[in-house]
Amino acid sequence: MSVHIDTLIVGAAPAPDGAGHYPRLIASAGRVIAADAGLALCLESGRMPDAVVGDLDSIRPDVLARARQAGVAIVAHPRDKDASDLDLALAYARETGTRDVTFAAAFSERLDHTLAALGTLTRSADLHGVAREPGFACYALDAVQRPWYLLDVSAGTIVSLFTVAEGSVVSIEGVQWPLERHPLGALSSLGLSNQAAGGSLRAEVHAGSALLFVLRSDS
Repeated sequence: MSVHIDTLIVGAAPAPDGAGHYPRLIASAGRVIAADAGLALCLESGRMPDAVVGDLDSIRPDVLARARQAGVAIVAHPRDKDASDLDLALAYARETGTRDVTFAAAFSERLDHTLAALGTLTRSADLHGVAREPGFACYALDAVQRPWYLLDVSAGTIVSLFTVAEGSVVSIEGVQWPLERHPLGALSSLGLSNQAAGGSLRAEVHAGSALLFVLRSDS
């Protein structure tokens, strides 16, 4: 299914991709921001990004020189910093007026890096943040910024709803095991591996924040 992407942030940790997922995303985005070595994936996919953001410690000098020569905005940060390259790329997207943001190639490296990347995604709910990887899509929800999400998924699709803050309260319908204003502890397995009933699926966060994972789907 085709989706509109205003700003795509490309990380440096792509998942195995035998079906051309990343090239399609990168080609379709209105604007592309490479988080550090995400530049290489952009070039491999046939597109020069609009900006490269990070400490630039993982980019080959010749690749970085090629981007400079093409007029790409290079936003360099010191190696000793208090934020990940993905966080810095999100901050740059905000500062330059993005309407919504999609993340790709940022969730399949070291577990600690993946957890940090999910934290970045969580903080993008006000920009309708979503991660799109070959095996899943993940939507950032927040009781204030983006309290609900509605999508159509085929019956049997695996969905998981995780809260990322204690005191969160959620609802989910259109699944085999619905929840109605249910308190859900941070990373509780209660929200793991639900199944879509088919048709409309609605998740809502009444308090706190959450991540809605949709597996085996291009939604």
